[in-house]
Amino acid sequence: MFKADAEICVHLAGEWDVDLPDENKAEIKRGLNESCGRAKALYPVLQRRYPHDPAVKQLLRKYRDLKSYQAWG
Repeated sequence: MFKADAEICVHLAGEWDVDLPDENKAEIKRGLNESCGRAKALYPVLQRRYPHDPAVKQLLRKYRDLKSYQAWG
């Protein structure tokens, strides 16, 4: 679940453009809030649950920017 949400989050962030119609911006914001929000919530859980798992540590490093994600209002 974490990896899928993180991938969607990154993809949608790349889709953002200020010139998009408001309808498209709203759809992207919803997707970002859902996927990025879930991934951000799981990030510390995975850190605590698997502190010595190299694969998990590598995955978390790849998506460390999620820790600073702020939901769109």
